[in-house]
Amino acid sequence: MSGGNDDERSSSLGQVLDVVMQLAAGDFSARANVSGRGDEMDALMAGVNMLAEEMASKFEDNARLVRALEENMEAMAVQHRTIMSLSTPSLLVWKGIVVLPLIGMLDATRAQNLSAELLNRVERYATDVVIIDVTGVAEVDTTTANHLLNAFAALQLLGAKCILTGLGPANARKMATLEVDLSSIAIRGTLHDGLKLAFSMTGRHVHERGAREGGKP
Repeated sequence: MSGGNDDERSSSLGQVLDVVMQLAAGDFSARANVSGRGDEMDALMAGVNMLAEEMASKFEDNARLVRALEENMEAMAVQHRTIMSLSTPSLLVWKGIVVLPLIGMLDATRAQNLSAELLNRVERYATDVVIIDVTGVAEVDTTTANHLLNAFAALQLLGAKCILTGLGPANARKMATLEVDLSSIAIRGTLHDGLKLAFSMTGRHVHERGAREGGKP
């Protein structure tokens, strides 16, 4: 009789071990077969089953959390793409003349969006002149300057002339100390002056009302 009990105990322990190994391998559906005898082995197997159910529940909770995080990350990515597209709005101010006012910092991602936006504009609207206004850029460092130069170089390859406006005294002094070549870029202090140059480049003449009416009594 004792031998039979030992065999049953050994079988039960083997079953418990199998379940534990399956749980460790990530199979949270594994369960031990409780005999119903109500002995200590049944109690052990019932405990293992309770552990398996708890692990399965936590795994499902974690899976739901991961799915929610993935959905949130995708939503954030969409929002980021929307914000980036809105942060580089180019304006067709006149036939053949596009203005892009920059506000804030110009990092690598935003620079790529800027170039893509402008290249699309140049190709789509047969743009002759592109003005990038940096009045709203707090600081123009070497990285920002190189991003701008790369954008201008791409635009010039499509035949567009480029004007940089709005540097301001502080950024102008900073640019003078940077090792960047701006010789191929027309630079004007204000967007107003940049537009006047753009009109001139496209064969148009601007008559300012203030200057024309200044001599009137």
